[in-house]
Amino acid sequence: MVDPIDGTKSFIHGIPLYTVLVALLHNDEPVVGVIHNPVLEETVSAAVGAGCTYNGAACSIRPCESLETAEVCTSDFIALARDASDVHGRIVATSSFGRTWADAYGYLLLASGRMDVMVDPKMAIWDIAPLYPIVEEAGGKITDIAGRRRPLGDSAVAAHPTVHEVLTAQG
Repeated sequence: MVDPIDGTKSFIHGIPLYTVLVALLHNDEPVVGVIHNPVLEETVSAAVGAGCTYNGAACSIRPCESLETAEVCTSDFIALARDASDVHGRIVATSSFGRTWADAYGYLLLASGRMDVMVDPKMAIWDIAPLYPIVEEAGGKITDIAGRRRPLGDSAVAAHPTVHEVLTAQG
């Protein structure tokens, strides 16, 4: 599965955070994922059971034990507020740092240890498929907004497992 330009709005506006996404599926489960940013010459890739790499070197998400210290990224804070108000509320009430324009580049930042949380309230199958192998092999947890593991779902919350639990808590 290939998404030749993830982050179309970034691409159109000349913001160099768009990426190329590639996923290999086996029995409808992503087993290989690649995020490549051609402008910045950055690539993160993973295969189930083989770890995650950033430009060829092993990488992992950085330790982050609380939402208060987490650096949060999303593609669109307005869509997050509208489509996932519980998660948005937790981020706004607790976290002290947030950025946008990320799209798949935010997951590249997460997997390479330069961001702590990436949230997308609405995704297409070609957007999400590469992310599960990458985030999980980098030591993170990724689910849909409701906290369910859905590798071909339509939303994503990815973070250090402890922070992920806080973001997807029900109630």
